[in-house]
Order: sequence, then structure tokens, then C-alpha cells
Amino acid sequence: MILQVLAVLAGAWSLVEMAGHDPGAYTQGLELHEGFLYESTGTYGRSSLRRTDPSTGEVLQLRRLPDSLFAEGLTFISPERMLVLTWREGVVLAVDPVTLETVDTLTIQGEGWGACFDGENVIRSDGSEILRFHDPTNMRVTDSVRVTLAGIPQRNLNELEFARGTVWANQWQSNRILAIDPASGDVLGIYDMSALYPGSGS
Repeated sequence: MILQVLAVLAGAWSLVEMAGHDPGAYTQGLELHEGFLYESTGTYGRSSLRRTDPSTGEVLQLRRLPDSLFAEGLTFISPERMLVLTWREGVVLAVDPVTLETVDTLTIQGEGWGACFDGENVIRSDGSEILRFHDPTNMRVTDSVRVTLAGIPQRNLNELEFARGTVWANQWQSNRILAIDPASGDVLGIYDMSALYPGSGS
């Protein structure tokens, strides 16, 4: 039964373009916005926010974060404001995308892994099978959904993107991207990205 479901859900993809990237950057959050690629990088003592030229991979602007913070996922909630999660610190940074300066801090309960914005809610992953929905103004939890495939919980949900009414989540320690229905938590498709990087997933 599970094998049949996987066969039906397996998604096709094609590589459109490649660009260089700093091999020392431990990418956590990644989002295209107004022609630039915004990136948050993790690890204590090395976390940073970056604006990059997506065609060349050149880092155009970089701001280091305090050594006490491990930056995780990021998402834009307006053209003038993006939110950056931290891993275990319970802190969400509100950042000006022009200066990459922190203009406000919000708080959450639990870990921060990935984040995306559906136009109304910030959707957050924390490494479990649960996606939590937050009010973007204060990060108060308003709802949650359990992500499953044929009834089996899908853990290690990591960086998130929202497009075409769907949440897209890379599954840490695998080479899979899951397409998730944000209303039900059902996995709609599985994209195996092993051909891009045949080593262990991240």
C-alpha cells in the first residue's frame, strides 16, 4: 500500500539553472525577493543574514548575528519586513531587508526550523511532524496541522516555502521535498532531489 502511494505521489522536476554558493555557509532560510536571494545561515558564532545575486551567487550584503543565536528559516511578510527564526532561543528577528538590521524581536515557544508566509499566517516547522500557524504581528499560534503520508507522520520538516496554495518542505537528513496541503496536512507529492547531490541529505 505504501509503495503504491509513493509511486502515485512521486513528483517530476527539472533543473533550470545553477549558480555558485559560499561552501562555508550553512544555509537555513532561503527566499527570492525582488530579484535578490535572501539567505539566513546557521551555527553558533557564525550565523548571518545575506543578500545575494541569484545569477552569480555573489554575496552583495552580509550581516553577522550575535554569537548566542543560531539562525534558522526566514520569510517575508511584507516588502519591508522579513522574519528570521532562531533554533532554540525562542527569538524571532524582524529584519529590514534593505539594511539587514533587526528592527524588532518576537518570541515563540519551541524550536524554530523553517518558516513561510501564506499571505495571512507565518507557518513554522520545528523538526516534528507539526506545522504551526502564527499571527505575523506577534507570532501567537493560531492553528496547527499534523503532516502525514498515508497516515504516517512525516517528521524532520525543515525549511518551508509557500507557492500555489501549497507548503513545500525539505525533509532534513533526506533528499526529499514534500508538497503539503496546509489545510489537512496531507502530503500531496514527494520530490526526490538525490540527482542534485548524491551524498546524504540535509
